[in-house]
Amino acid sequence: MEQDFFVGYHNFAGKQRTLSRLLVELRGQGLPSIPSFTGYLQALHRRDVRARTLRTVFTGVHGFLVFLQKRGKTSLSSLTVDDLEAFVESEQDRGLKPLSIRGRLHSVYAFLRYLLDGGMVPADVLVRRIRIKLPELLPRAKRMARGGKSSPGSASARTRSRSSRVSIRMSSPRSRALPGKPLVYQVACFRKSRMP
Repeated sequence: MEQDFFVGYHNFAGKQRTLSRLLVELRGQGLPSIPSFTGYLQALHRRDVRARTLRTVFTGVHGFLVFLQKRGKTSLSSLTVDDLEAFVESEQDRGLKPLSIRGRLHSVYAFLRYLLDGGMVPADVLVRRIRIKLPELLPRAKRMARGGKSSPGSASARTRSRSSRVSIRMSSPRSRALPGKPLVYQVACFRKSRMP
């Protein structure tokens, strides 16, 4: 009967299996606030999130609850911002990348907002959010100048061949079609209109 009701949902059976596995995994552990975490996972399932999203949220929040258990917290009503900062530091010490830590922290904050609506978490925990800054990547040109190598099929090789095509086209009659404009602008316009 339930299966007939959810016929329009994408892969309902797979999501239901994923939720069941996650709930079975939670039952045997003495983590703080298991009933509220179970309710949160079921609320996400009712909102029709993907099975992968359920697993991702489970990984982030479960890791947070295990961390709190190791710190001796038995209830989330005594949660502080210091606990969240210590969780981020412990994830960094485990060697996780900043993007992974940001995703787990996002899952934890969503769970805490869910608990805040139920009045199970103090409101001051969510007042000042922790921000994880991602490192800025160097542009391709700077990486190449620092000794990065490129193979013939790499992106930098394709960029070089594209720039050589543009320099060849600069001498074509079409590049002289815009009088009074700088040559760089003409090349940029030509590249946009002709290159994919």
